Amino acid sequence: MLVQEHVEEKTYHYVTTRDEFDEVVTYLNDFVNNSDNPKLALDVETYLLDALDGDSVPRPIKFNNWYQGMIKTIQIGLPPEIADIQFVIDVEKLGNPKYVGEQLKYSLEKSIIIGQNLKYEYQFMSVHMGIFLNRMRDCMLLSQVLMAGDKMRHGLAYLYARYMDPGTFITATGM
Repeated sequence: MLVQEHVEEKTYHYVTTRDEFDEVVTYLNDFVNNSDNPKLALDVETYLLDALDGDSVPRPIKFNNWYQGMIKTIQIGLPPEIADIQFVIDVEKLGNPKYVGEQLKYSLEKSIIIGQNLKYEYQFMSVHMGIFLNRMRDCMLLSQVLMAGDKMRHGLAYLYARYMDPGTFITATGM
């Protein structure tokens, strides 16, 4: 089993085939169904095909109130106390974004989603995949509310510097 063999070796799995993806979906759905209050971390990488040179470039892709472009990858992580594993799902390599959305819809809509700048993920996933994140905990928005009126940045690097012990990253990653 793909998930089981990689949980013991590393904390992430790069998902590029339909069989791997279907196994991940089963794993996520089982996790959600067996949790009283499931939580998942979420991040989405998007890109727009540059018409001039044919290269895909990551950049904001909202034009005229429409989210153009593609979802390149979806990263989903489980709480480390449950299973320290993250899935990097390569939507582009799987080749069928609608199928990916249909399969992830249940687990993402039933979970509390934790992430940074989730308003972007919400808007893009709802337009292109029909996924509506119902319960979100957005670190950026929470910081903006907590620091209401203060002139400060709320990006992930700034939040990390403000709230985390400088040695946390080194301890957690060894880097």
